[in-house]
Amino acid sequence: MAKRQALALSMAAKAKGKIAGHDPAPEESAETITTAIHIPKATWNLLRSVAFHRAQDQGGRASVSKLIAEIVEGHRGTLELEVKR
Repeated sequence: MAKRQALALSMAAKAKGKIAGHDPAPEESAETITTAIHIPKATWNLLRSVAFHRAQDQGGRASVSKLIAEIVEGHRGTLELEVKR
């Protein structure tokens, strides 16, 4: 039981960037929000597959959230113009 608690505390501390040697990347330290979106299953599967393959190629973990953020940032100008109409 003590091992599980120590592991859980270690993982929680790492997630918060409290462990020496863990320097959060800029996207990790940016303000975030948790939300839910409703998308077709095929779209979700594609996003998950791309995130997985990027993680394999670039290292790190697969993150659909990061992928969506990158897609939005890549189209920010177009999206902002749409809002101004």
